[in-house]
Amino acid sequence: YGASQTFQWQASATLAGTYTNVGNPKLTPDTTIISTTSLYYRCEIKCGGATVYSTPILLTVNPALPTGSYTINKALPTNWPTTTVGANFNSFNDAKASMNCGILGAVTFNVVANSGPYTEQLILDSIKGTSVVNTITFNGLGNTIAFSSTNTNERAVIKLKSADHIRFDSLIIDATGPNGFGYGVQLINNADSNIIRKCSILANTTLTTANYAGIVINSTDAGPVTLGNTWCDGNKFDRNTISGGFYGVTLVGSATQLIEGNQFTNNTIKDFYT
Repeated sequence: YGASQTFQWQASATLAGTYTNVGNPKLTPDTTIISTTSLYYRCEIKCGGATVYSTPILLTVNPALPTGSYTINKALPTNWPTTTVGANFNSFNDAKASMNCGILGAVTFNVVANSGPYTEQLILDSIKGTSVVNTITFNGLGNTIAFSSTNTNERAVIKLKSADHIRFDSLIIDATGPNGFGYGVQLINNADSNIIRKCSILANTTLTTANYAGIVINSTDAGPVTLGNTWCDGNKFDRNTISGGFYGVTLVGSATQLIEGNQFTNNTIKDFYT
């Protein structure tokens, strides 16, 4: 680009146009575009008396997930966002992807009975729109989610990383695989106000290494008992059965950064190593 060039970004609902200007002409081609709907974008470039256009590119924006109940069933394809009411998701991670732009209210995913097992790792980060009212619930209905990790920094079958107001109910969480690492559930980095209830959390019962644990709430991805800034508060674990692991449960903050309000009620913790 040079002193005599200008760059005008334009948008259209269709590839052929009509295109309308987005903002004002710029002296450089870089810009920031905040889009709430899927549109085609191109740049009108002028230099002296010449005008050319960049190839239009479709920017696809998924909508926020509306409040309501949805299913997870790997026997059926994911039909969101084509289907909006009662949509099905083929996997837990397809359900996660539907919330990339947040949620509009309380959301429930019912895992269809006897549709598992689901062999995948589920890592949830902060999701826009969650609150004490707008919760996200995964009703397992006795299904299994299983994963065996080879990554020291991603050891858990289910990892809540800055995720708040998530509920898991009646799910079998299987981290017994032989691939080197296996936490059932891990909370880290300010994951607050989550509930795990009536779940069976399975860790390895034969390997005597701290790479395996049932529940880990801590400050680092890899160390189950490393002191540090965990900041995970107000979480509740109720009526779970936690089996195996070097540790059954770890809950670790530091002398300067306390963690508060976590509850473990009516759980059975068994067959851990130490």
